Amino acid sequence: MASIGTLTAYLTANTGSFNKGMAFAESRMGKFGASAASIAKATAAITAGALATVATKGIQSNIAFEEAMTNSLSIMGEAGQEAKGEMADLANELATKGRQSATQLAESYFFLASAGLDVQQQMKALSVVQQFATAGNFDMATATDQLTDAQSALGLSSKDANENMVNMIKLSDVLVKANTMANASVSQFATALTTKAATAIRNLNKPMEEGIAVLAAFADQGVKAQEAGTALNIVFRDLQSASTKNEKAWRKQGLAIFDNTGKMRNTADIVADLETKFEGLDDKQKKLTLSQLGFQDRSQSFILTLIGMSDKIRMYEDRLKSAGGTTKDVADKQLDSLGARMAILSNKFDVATKSLTEGLLPAMEWGVDLFSDISDSILNATKSVGGFWETWKAGAKDTILDTQFARQFGQLTGLENVVDMRTSAEKETESINKKAADFRAAQSMGNMGVFNVQ
Repeated sequence: MASIGTLTAYLTANTGSFNKGMAFAESRMGKFGASAASIAKATAAITAGALATVATKGIQSNIAFEEAMTNSLSIMGEAGQEAKGEMADLANELATKGRQSATQLAESYFFLASAGLDVQQQMKALSVVQQFATAGNFDMATATDQLTDAQSALGLSSKDANENMVNMIKLSDVLVKANTMANASVSQFATALTTKAATAIRNLNKPMEEGIAVLAAFADQGVKAQEAGTALNIVFRDLQSASTKNEKAWRKQGLAIFDNTGKMRNTADIVADLETKFEGLDDKQKKLTLSQLGFQDRSQSFILTLIGMSDKIRMYEDRLKSAGGTTKDVADKQLDSLGARMAILSNKFDVATKSLTEGLLPAMEWGVDLFSDISDSILNATKSVGGFWETWKAGAKDTILDTQFARQFGQLTGLENVVDMRTSAEKETESINKKAADFRAAQSMGNMGVFNVQ
């Protein structure tokens, strides 16, 4: 019996421990369940917040993109409206490959259209300008203006979309290549071209590589941008005029600007001939020789800047002739940076969120139209009430003015109570008229024998 009692006590003790363990386990499970519920709520809140952020960003991006496209298409006529979908798709696609956002690319259509390009030319040129902007490290608006203006000034624009794109790529490659060789930026070379240099090159039927090689030589001497464009124009102009007006002096010096066909010789060759002629001369003698050849003071300064640069001009020209693919190479290298990759990732996210929320735009447009109509109705009603109020005020004002006038008249004439007098007179007149009417009515009835009127 003792052993059984001991066994019973032992089992009872173990049961108590088991119960405590189970209670502890239930408590921990309860806490775990509460924690899991809290985590679930937090996750749901974070997810909802993220979705709201995505939706908001998508809607904002859609609105900005739609506005940019609308502004650009507004100057293109029906052709732009018909190609709207294709143009939008192209802008979105290019945004996922470069630093420029879809909205910035949509804005570029406006600048391309302003430059005289039709819809097909714009679509062909958009990727070229994007790469040019990346390689030149400037915004799309600047890139579009400088590239299209320089192309037009050089006479390289074409109505054929493919030919125009080829010429634009070639010019872009030459400008970017010049930047990699000489001490000037892409923008400075483009600015020099649009500041008279391109016109001078085109008028002499010179290849753009030769003209830009001279600009590169000027850049190495610190003459850049607008100044370089002006310098090249003056040099080309005065080389022609001086040799024509002073033909004997040029022949005497053994110099020639034009070849046997009447075409202006290569600039590097002309400069090399002058370098040979100036060899051993001091600065004073060089200036005297240039004066004898017919050069003006300003052109003398620019020509002397090029003396000693003939080999570089020739080298630059040769390299520029093989500049094909330079823009893409430079742009691709710039897109390898972390900042560029982050920009591309952001553009991809932007395009994706725009796509997700694009279906909301029609509903938003309907809502805007609806509230616009409601606002117009309220505005019209307000104008009506306002008109009534103005009319009422005018009437009240006239009445007040009449009373004030009467009082002022009374004060001036000594009849202080003229208003009251007038009112009393009017009332008395009304009473007399009424009595007279009553009397006439009674008299009529007396005449009919009803009663006698005395």
